[in-house]
Amino acid sequence: MSRSSYYTRTLQWALRILLFAATLAPAAIEAGSRAMLEKTVLALAAKEFVAGEDRPRSDGVVDYARIAGEMRALSACVPRWDEAMRLHAEDSKHPHTIGEHGLRALYFYARSPHAAAVRADSRRYFLDCLTALLHDMGKLDSPRSKAGRQASDAQHPALCARYIRRHADALGLDSGEAAWVANILEHHRDLGVLERTLREPTWVRPAQAVLWRRALARDLRTRFNVDYLAALTEADVRAINGSAYDDWNLRQLLPLAFRSVVQDLPAR
Repeated sequence: MSRSSYYTRTLQWALRILLFAATLAPAAIEAGSRAMLEKTVLALAAKEFVAGEDRPRSDGVVDYARIAGEMRALSACVPRWDEAMRLHAEDSKHPHTIGEHGLRALYFYARSPHAAAVRADSRRYFLDCLTALLHDMGKLDSPRSKAGRQASDAQHPALCARYIRRHADALGLDSGEAAWVANILEHHRDLGVLERTLREPTWVRPAQAVLWRRALARDLRTRFNVDYLAALTEADVRAINGSAYDDWNLRQLLPLAFRSVVQDLPAR
């Protein structure tokens, strides 16, 4: 074999190796990003980063010094996270940005009995924590007020579900995981709505409340899903502020709403 032929064949093999490596690089980067998101969310869940809360209310502040590294990682892993950390709601009951509200919901979920029960299954626990963290990201696509804030939007759960479906790959969710998270977020206000029908009996007709309850039971399908939704609802409430909800609603009416849905779950 001539020297020129040898160099030509060597160059061809080198190019093949480089092309093969190039095809693997995006997959490796994507896998690394997914692993980083799971590690980041679980690290946040383990940290005591809300200080000064007046339990059972949630007037505490987020200690950003304790979560500085995780916040940088979230900005790299979660689509539109930086936008969520800047956007406020046009609602006095929501004094925090969308992103901070999600952080606080994660914090309170991670300290719930439901979280303690699933923590041994790290992937299950990650999905539950991620759902709490991102539960209001759909508000990024809600209408804005003249001041540029997120306007009140009772339909935002559907936008939250759409956000998850749209960004499932970036978040490292397979099709089944994305469908589960989207379904939960599409209904993340519904237990609170049922709780309101108990708190304000004249708000809607009883027959309408029954229809809402049965529809929620049909869509959630399992006791696990109802259990998680109850834990998420409480974390969401605690993540708002101390004046938005009181302990009586959480300890008396929310469990009643929860049991009413459980009794309507499809028989198995």
